[in-house]
Amino acid sequence: MMRFWPRFHDPALRLTLPQRWRVHWRANLLMLRCPRDLIIFTAWTMGPVVLLFVLVESVPQVFSANANDPADINRLLLVSLLTLAVFFGIQHVVFVAAMQQTYVPHVRRALVERGIPVCLDCGQLLPPETPGARCPECGSDRGSATMTNRPKVPPSARQEPPR
Repeated sequence: MMRFWPRFHDPALRLTLPQRWRVHWRANLLMLRCPRDLIIFTAWTMGPVVLLFVLVESVPQVFSANANDPADINRLLLVSLLTLAVFFGIQHVVFVAAMQQTYVPHVRRALVERGIPVCLDCGQLLPPETPGARCPECGSDRGSATMTNRPKVPPSARQEPPR
């Protein structure tokens, strides 16, 4: 399901602002050490920019106007605003998809490194005392974060589910 912003982890996990900063700082460092993800992220997010340049260059008569004709200027303004609105919409969708594919796994890995048991595939908060258990949300057992040799979830990061 496409969202307006990627889902980094289970919403039940309530991290303080400093904890979020530390997690995302670590995730950024992890991503910077992965050239494949950097290349994919850059290629995806630059795609709409290339598409915009191709559009402007392929139909220059649409994106030009006579400076002495107010109707022509108004048409150019309308076409430019519509083009930018569509461009920013496409750019946002592509950016969110690129983040979901390349950055979100690093955030989840950073959470696991901090001892917060989350599923690496879907971000679901996992019970800390069940090593090797499958994720209740997606059924994944890939690199289960609920290993007993991991530090316990800090009390400030723990959130009891609503009753």
